[in-house]
Amino acid sequence: MDFDLDSSYFNHALRALCFTPDSTWESRCALFQSLGFSNHEILSMFKKMPGLMLYNKKTITGKMEFFLNKLQWTPFRLSSYPSVLGYSLEKRTIPRCSVLEVLVSKSNTSESYMLSTILAMTDRKFIINFVTPYKDKVPGVVEAYQGMLRFDEYTFK
Repeated sequence: MDFDLDSSYFNHALRALCFTPDSTWESRCALFQSLGFSNHEILSMFKKMPGLMLYNKKTITGKMEFFLNKLQWTPFRLSSYPSVLGYSLEKRTIPRCSVLEVLVSKSNTSESYMLSTILAMTDRKFIINFVTPYKDKVPGVVEAYQGMLRFDEYTFK
């Protein structure tokens, strides 16, 4: 699989391979394929985030549904940044996407960030960059961050 034997990814991959029964592995691959992922994209995700194969089917399905359907990510994009699947939808991803939706809909941010970068930020840095500067100017930004404001569709790109 072309892992660097000295990398921590190798250790995580070895653990995932050792503790995932063949039937589970095949089931996960079939699930990813049913969602439009190629074998190359599945292997790419595994190499970048080996623990993904340890997630249960419900968790994978929920996260994939959000990224592929709500955010309109392609399988290729998701396989390029699989670390976003490691974050909690309820505690991190949805609130941050909701904040971005509020800011973009009110045209209060002109900066361009990659969503994968925004999701990787610490809570403190996210609050400093996206919540605090707008809390008095943009109605709903604090509520969005607190998870009280959700969207059926996200229009930011």
